[in-house]
This record gives sequence, structure tokens and C-alpha cells, in this order.
Amino acid sequence: MKMDNDTINYIIKRLLENADYAAEEAAKEPDNKFYVGIRQGYWQVLDTIKSEFMVADYDLEECGLDIDLDRKYMIGK
Repeated sequence: MKMDNDTINYIIKRLLENADYAAEEAAKEPDNKFYVGIRQGYWQVLDTIKSEFMVADYDLEECGLDIDLDRKYMIGK
């Protein structure tokens, strides 16, 4: 089964929403390794997807990955 772009974009947007929540929780409790680990996990997944999309010349803006993931989820912690 093939997914269309709308489905892929929806999934990525959901992942970004979850990553934002994880980043908020990690910011509230920066010494809590559990929350920090969840934030890092989302960063790693999103970074991998973004890299693969760039190679495939996928429209990053359309799916919401036209952002600096390092700044948003790692440096900006």
C-alpha cells in the first residue's frame, strides 16, 4: 500500500505536535532524564525523516519540516 502526500504530511505534523509537547515537558523539568530522552528521541526521528525527504526532494515546507530541528529540539532546550 502506498501513502499519498496528504497522509505523509499529516503523520509528520502529528509527530511535530508530539515533539513540541515533549520539548515543553523537558523544558519544565530539564534534569528529568525521561522527558529529555523523549525530546531527543523525537528530534532523532524527525531529523532522520527530514534528511531522507531532502534526498528525495520532498517539499519540506508542505509537511512542516522546513525548520531548524537542532535549534528547536536540542539547542533551544
